[in-house]
Amino acid sequence: MVIETPPYFHPPHAAAAVNAGKPVFCAKPVAVDVPGCKEFLAAGEAARGKNLSFWVDFQSRARPVFQEVAARVQRGDLGEVALTQMFYYAGRPWKDRSTPGMDPGEKRMRNWIGDRVLSGDIIVEQNIHVIDMANWYLAGHPLKANGTGGRADWSGTQQDTGDAYDHFTVNFWYPNDVLASFSSHQLNGGFSDLCVRCIGIHGCADTHYGGAVRIVSEQHDKDWNGAEKDDTFKGGCVTNIVNFIDSVRNGKPVNNAPVAVESNLTGILGRMAAYQQRTVTWDEMMASTEKWEASLKLKW
Repeated sequence: MVIETPPYFHPPHAAAAVNAGKPVFCAKPVAVDVPGCKEFLAAGEAARGKNLSFWVDFQSRARPVFQEVAARVQRGDLGEVALTQMFYYAGRPWKDRSTPGMDPGEKRMRNWIGDRVLSGDIIVEQNIHVIDMANWYLAGHPLKANGTGGRADWSGTQQDTGDAYDHFTVNFWYPNDVLASFSSHQLNGGFSDLCVRCIGIHGCADTHYGGAVRIVSEQHDKDWNGAEKDDTFKGGCVTNIVNFIDSVRNGKPVNNAPVAVESNLTGILGRMAAYQQRTVTWDEMMASTEKWEASLKLKW
């Protein structure tokens, strides 16, 4: 089963597919709240018990050049990592798709990316790409975060739909005192880049989704030019789809639910810290029982 619905629906759709004995290929993110993440993880575990493939489409993890970066960072080519930078700068990914007199529920569905309950807000729905890369390079998740964010005044423009933020700034603290600074905006496409940099005492891994991937080091034997412009989106999607189909045909299930959920929860941690403008710990976030409700009433 391919799940490409708004993220709000991913946990129940994944659970229903596994209950029906179907393998699952799901778009990121996996959920919009903590209970939904736990539900999705449970579906992934149920799939494992039934020998079903259960895969979330993170393109960078499928690309050899990013796999090599992760291996080099984790084996210590940069020395001890002290600082990580991640940013996601792009244009606003939605425009008003409604028409005059449209039912309010239908309007929300057609503009779901800008609806924080249906999408999880941009830090979860969009920015998860770079958050996932940071977790991967650092081999874990942050222990706490603080931050802020907001929504610019788009009143009277074609993009004036929904209630999602269009910019965030968050500090994440990973184990071993590694600080990761995160910022994102989806205000305009004047400067667009998705980037994760890991800075160690000997060098820097400079990696761009769909762009250059390299390591620059004071120890020049550790210098490495991985790619000038990686085909991350298309290449990663194709690889994930091919590997998923092969796993089903060959009876060798694949399952990445744990890391997909961990990255999703990292986005939720940053969102919670930004919404509340305070420091939130991972354990505090994980204890959240807040279930976002769309309360959709459609008259289609």
